Amino acid sequence: MSGVELHQLRYFCAVAESGSFSRAAEQSHVSQPSLSQQILKLEDELGARLFDRLGRSVRLTEVGKTFLPRARAVLRELEAARGDVVERKESVGGEICVGVIPRSRRTFCRRNSHFCRGDFRRRG
Repeated sequence: MSGVELHQLRYFCAVAESGSFSRAAEQSHVSQPSLSQQILKLEDELGARLFDRLGRSVRLTEVGKTFLPRARAVLRELEAARGDVVERKESVGGEICVGVIPRSRRTFCRRNSHFCRGDFRRRG
């Protein structure tokens, strides 16, 4: 067993939403045979049929209906995690420590009150 892959979940959701392997393949920018093969691999990995194939249309099986909200949730969580990483990567934050000689402490804090927490301690 190789595990479920994210692109398989994307393809599964696309087929479920479009009701067609051909439309899902077009929307996903892959060939229809490739998409169909990935859905078969997903079904094999899960050990269950997710779609009833009815000529040129498809319908979710009961198992597929149960799996769909979970697949969507996984994809939403992935996007949220990516967003968190991008946000964190692009933000500047954290804590800094600044050493100030006792004579300059008041002046420094007046001029930089947005940085001062007020817990200056004598060290050394």
